[in-house]
Amino acid sequence: MAATDQIAIVRLGPDDALGGLALSTEAHWNQNEADWRFFLTKGIVFGVRDNDGHLIATAALLPYSSGNAWISMVLVTATWRRRGLATRLVDACLDATAKQGLNPWLDATPAGAAVYGQLGFTPTLQLQRLRLENSTPAKSVTPQALSTFDLKRFIARDVSTMGFDRSALLTELSGRPGSRLLSNSDAVALVRDGRKARHIGPLFAEGPDRALAMVHEIVRSETGPLLIDAVNAQDEFLKGLIGSGWSIERPFQRMRFGRATAPPADLPFAVWIRIAAMHHSEMKSDVRRLIAEGTVIPAHPLALNADRTLDTTHQRALTRYYIDAGAGGLAVGVHTTQFAIRDVGLYRPVLEQAAETAAAWTKRPLALVAGLVGPTQQAVTEAKIALGIGYHAGLLSLAGMASASEDEIIAHCEAVAREIPLVGFYLQPAVGGVILSASFWRRFAGIDNVIAIKIAPFNRYRTLDVLRGVAAAGALDRVALYTGNDDHILLDLTLPFDLRDRGVTTRAYFRGGLLGHWSVWTATAIKQFEMCRAARNKEAVPADLLALDARVTDCNSAFFDVANNFHGCIAGCHEILRRQGLLEGIWCLDPAEGLSPGQMQEIDRVCREHADLSDDDFVAANLQEWLA
Repeated sequence: MAATDQIAIVRLGPDDALGGLALSTEAHWNQNEADWRFFLTKGIVFGVRDNDGHLIATAALLPYSSGNAWISMVLVTATWRRRGLATRLVDACLDATAKQGLNPWLDATPAGAAVYGQLGFTPTLQLQRLRLENSTPAKSVTPQALSTFDLKRFIARDVSTMGFDRSALLTELSGRPGSRLLSNSDAVALVRDGRKARHIGPLFAEGPDRALAMVHEIVRSETGPLLIDAVNAQDEFLKGLIGSGWSIERPFQRMRFGRATAPPADLPFAVWIRIAAMHHSEMKSDVRRLIAEGTVIPAHPLALNADRTLDTTHQRALTRYYIDAGAGGLAVGVHTTQFAIRDVGLYRPVLEQAAETAAAWTKRPLALVAGLVGPTQQAVTEAKIALGIGYHAGLLSLAGMASASEDEIIAHCEAVAREIPLVGFYLQPAVGGVILSASFWRRFAGIDNVIAIKIAPFNRYRTLDVLRGVAAAGALDRVALYTGNDDHILLDLTLPFDLRDRGVTTRAYFRGGLLGHWSVWTATAIKQFEMCRAARNKEAVPADLLALDARVTDCNSAFFDVANNFHGCIAGCHEILRRQGLLEGIWCLDPAEGLSPGQMQEIDRVCREHADLSDDDFVAANLQEWLA
């Protein structure tokens, strides 16, 4: 036989469907000819032929939305195995994903998982494929408990669950002869043909009991063998299947190329049972107390390479920097992280890396806050993703809702709050914020799962509107006030606010800050925060502390590019981090976003005039450890 490294890898086409089917049949897989034709027309399929032109090995790549792709059909005929063909084919798929900027996933057998691990894949979920012989004849009609389900709604449910769009695949599978889209109350499922058995999945249900009931009704309406995939962690569902006659056919491992992720973040391909939404009472007590009492939460920037791809080394270094500086939390996926991460498939990876780095770097309590944006469906999906990764709260941006009424915005907030504890966000209009009344903030603070509000209108009158609203809702004990007013940081954190309502005075304080300004010179910012907290409730505030507020604001004016209506606010913070070595450059996802004319000179000025406010020495002493 020829040496495998001399055998060409070729791109396959629709005429290779039967050759591919022969390989999957040899491996006793369930794929049929229609599956192969779909991959060969909609995906990228690589193959290897022997000297006689027979197809002896394959690997397929199917791109999805949001920068994700699935590798499958990795098959080698028996007489050519253990010669490196599978590795070469997967490498070809990885080259294709790299060129297209895709994040590849795959499902592996236990033997395959060891091979893929050497290629850079890391395990996420462990799954079991189960089989039911189901020899009982099906009823002549669909049980009344089942009804047909609309494809568009099914696709929307899948997008909401998976975090990316598989509409082309689901449209193909559901449109085949014999396929059924079914609903049973709040559970929905696709049942489709396979070569050796009918396959149930995707299946979405609100709990294991609903999922089991759905499967039971499907079994009653079908005849012949059935297959379903279940996640090991779904113990109640798995036990229920086995108890009703299903048997485990084989295990397999879901894997993702790159860093490992927390299991709840990686949603099952076939059966999804809802991760319970979180109420603030279910948060870890030390994290809940940390947020309530007030802390420093820097807005986490995005580290990019010159080609504007994620720089994981410096991204990780930034997280370590904030932790070692003493930050009490991290806000990720927010304005400073650049909202455009969602457009390039980086939302989940960036949130995951920050959470993983934090978990590995410190054991102290750390509040993880995920930015949530967009229309209700998008914000809810992001809340589910964040909660699955392990974030404690969502910072809900209302940018883009200028045309919505306050009633509509409240309904939007309530929907997201049903998924995750919320931190409200009053964003300044200059960068897309919506002007909102004190009445709105009263209603918002009345939402039970709101735990804090970031107040960042850069406007004293609108800041007071929020405080008045929260006080009118009687929610000051539950809703912690966080300043985002980068033009008034230290005074917000120090001064009392007396709020009058029908002759009654309520005194309120900002408990902490969630700030883009605190993404730089963070170690010094934390010292300033402690000075402000110590000065509260005293008869007199030190004059030096009051005066320091003006110096911090002066620095912010340069970093945030106030002279150019905040155009260079992200690039300005990047420039400080670049000077310290925490970033390689100031690149943003939008090539048009950078420093404004004259901004560099302003940054030079404040770095010179306020050098004692920097934390350059702290960074220099620790930088190599953070970059390691």
